[in-house]
Amino acid sequence: MPQLQLVQGAYEARSVIANAQRCINLYPELNTKDATVPYTHYNTPGLLTLAQGNVAEVRQLYTASNGLLFAVIGNLVYYVPDTFVLQALGAITTQSGLVSMYDNKFDLIILDGSTNGWIVNLTTLAFAAFSPANFVGGNQVRYIDTFLVSSTQNANIQSSDSGATTYDPLALATMSGDADQLQIIDVVHKEMWSFGRRTTEVWSNVGGFPFPFAPIPGVFLQHGIAALRSLAKWGLNIFFLSQDNNGEALVMMGGPGYKADVISTPAITDAIGNYEVISDAIGFCYQQGSHMFYVLTFPTADATWVYDLSTQLWHERAWLDGNGDLHRHRANCVAFAYGKTICGDWQNGKLYNWDLHTYTDDGNAIMRLRSFPHIVNNLDRVSYKQFIADIEVGTDMDPASDPQLNLRWSDDRGVSFGNSVQQTLGEGGAYRTTPSWNRLGFARDRVFELSWTAAAATALNGAYIEVEAMET
Repeated sequence: MPQLQLVQGAYEARSVIANAQRCINLYPELNTKDATVPYTHYNTPGLLTLAQGNVAEVRQLYTASNGLLFAVIGNLVYYVPDTFVLQALGAITTQSGLVSMYDNKFDLIILDGSTNGWIVNLTTLAFAAFSPANFVGGNQVRYIDTFLVSSTQNANIQSSDSGATTYDPLALATMSGDADQLQIIDVVHKEMWSFGRRTTEVWSNVGGFPFPFAPIPGVFLQHGIAALRSLAKWGLNIFFLSQDNNGEALVMMGGPGYKADVISTPAITDAIGNYEVISDAIGFCYQQGSHMFYVLTFPTADATWVYDLSTQLWHERAWLDGNGDLHRHRANCVAFAYGKTICGDWQNGKLYNWDLHTYTDDGNAIMRLRSFPHIVNNLDRVSYKQFIADIEVGTDMDPASDPQLNLRWSDDRGVSFGNSVQQTLGEGGAYRTTPSWNRLGFARDRVFELSWTAAAATALNGAYIEVEAMET
């Protein structure tokens, strides 16, 4: 029986006749050469509540250089110990939106995009306003070569004095490579990336005084940033949602050699181009196992896309509400602390353990869905005799559960799908269960789709499909 493998990224193209695949709450992992299939699709992690702050957006999580975890939830700053009993330290100005935290080994600095700043002593946890003379606030703070640097409200970069939290009144600079306005900065490999609306410059420490940094000669990117909160970094790579004067928004990855490569596929670029608002996009990076992910959420569009650096493939993540509708994922920010991948909720003030061995979202079912490539035989009408899902079964150990696997299909090239037909995923220990469907009718171009909500460890290789050509 022919095997149908899942070897490419799954997204709907501009026209479904080109590609009508989706991959939701599953991610592909490349197998070794001796495996039966090149890729296996695994569950994305579930959510397990660790702590509850005030009911508001978890705006940022930050693990300091001494290993302590801090959170900003609404307008409150919390210390998060390893017991996850939150300790409120103080309040900042704004209630929602961008927050930046970074430390210099002694103090944690917090900026929220206003002209204000705050400081937390990493030894005593004392919280206070950060208001040294000449400091003007900003939206992003970083530490590089003993200096605190920040992007300010008036399109400048501000630097502290070396090894101190004091500021020279002339320690300010701005972008000069183009008639552009600085939006935000970040630091990669001891170099400062300065993002404008349509261009980006990379600065290094040249030992100047009173401002120690200057643009690296010959390094200039013709891509700016379209959403400040989309900025994230992993290792030597930096990710951002870009938009310039030449066209629609693109998802970019900058890296060594001062290159910025487009990582959004044409299908994802088209999807983003259809969103009414993209300036509110939120991005962050995290690692689980051997996979490094860039998570990009569009709050207004209610969508979350995830890029896997390991495979260079995209998938979707979504939260299933009580009405069966899918929404943006609940993770708004992430940090690794106390041996856990911890994420913060965009709405309810909860901190979660984002755990591969948790199979629900805080007790709510997770919808996992993978659709298949078009099955076409020269557009001849064929009969589908049997469909066998090549999926891990028998892992749901809840004796009251009856886990089900749903199969539905489209015979109009992916425009619409019929009702689902269910088969069991096998009770706990029933590892020989074979989910199969027989006598599935006729079509010239069919797209199959599998989905399930079982709270169990599952893995999908693909399917085996028996087809029979019709006599002409």
